[in-house]
Amino acid sequence: MTVRLLGGWGYFNLGDEALLAGYIETLNGEVDLQVGSVDPHRSSKAQLESRVLRQEGTFGRLAQDDVVILGGGGYLNGSWLPEIGRKLRRIAHDSRGVRVATHAVEVRGLVRTPLEERARKVLRHATATVRDRESQLELGRLDNQAAEIVPDAIALLTPHLDRYRTRVPELRGKVLLNLLDIARRPDSKEAELDPVQLVEFGRLLVERLGDRAVGLVIGEGDAEHLRSFGDIPILVPSTVPGLVSALASAAGVFSVRMHPGLIASALGTPTVSVPYCGKVRPTLDRIGTAETILTTLDIDQVMEQLAAPVDYSDRWKVAAGESRAALWAMVEKI
Repeated sequence: MTVRLLGGWGYFNLGDEALLAGYIETLNGEVDLQVGSVDPHRSSKAQLESRVLRQEGTFGRLAQDDVVILGGGGYLNGSWLPEIGRKLRRIAHDSRGVRVATHAVEVRGLVRTPLEERARKVLRHATATVRDRESQLELGRLDNQAAEIVPDAIALLTPHLDRYRTRVPELRGKVLLNLLDIARRPDSKEAELDPVQLVEFGRLLVERLGDRAVGLVIGEGDAEHLRSFGDIPILVPSTVPGLVSALASAAGVFSVRMHPGLIASALGTPTVSVPYCGKVRPTLDRIGTAETILTTLDIDQVMEQLAAPVDYSDRWKVAAGESRAALWAMVEKI
């Protein structure tokens, strides 16, 4: 059987490439795996295994018994303009003639937009799992009524983290800060705390940490914002092993982007996850790591949280099992 995996790969976001690494670990060698990326070179550079990658939107037809899986992440979001329209066209091309499954995806903002019919064509009859209740409701509006909520797909990578991590001595005692200009994001209205105050709190945190602060770049625009904090060292990992190693070696992680915080919590690194948009809390609730979520802009409380490791290994083990079972159920069902 051939499994063709499509997702948010190749978009200047190493957190999404970490999702892809989990899928490759789970599927490669078990099925004939094909992976579509908008930039195969960038995705290949990020992975330990790159031979399965190909340009998204250029695949030929599959056999009737094969399957296209839309992998986890937040790329099926109508606010992601203008790329989401092109994305849906490429998915339609690469999945023509076969059934589609979705695994732990986020689906938002497609109904009552010009994208609705294109999304309906792709998703209406999909065997679907999603990562939160809002995505489940959105699929229902697209006439797909049976989506199950499963843990975020990053759980697929967590059983393999030891193979990805090496010690980075320079990060001993350092706190990694992934800081975004939340107030300028289109989804800032979903933030649980005031977006402007969140940005200013980042400045306070950099000041309080002093030479222990290291900026962490995960996606496009991160470095530019971090440079506005003055002379702070900035780490720019380019591979998934590099990201995992950094998160494992640091004394603590404060992250606006969701996946670095998730990986850090799986590694046992003290973590603060910023609820900068609506996806953060339901995703972490489903996994069982919501205790890492920033609830108040209290610098002393945050410093305490960044100094106190919490063992979430049992919760991550359960999440990994559930995510893997949901993925294989789709492969075997279709």
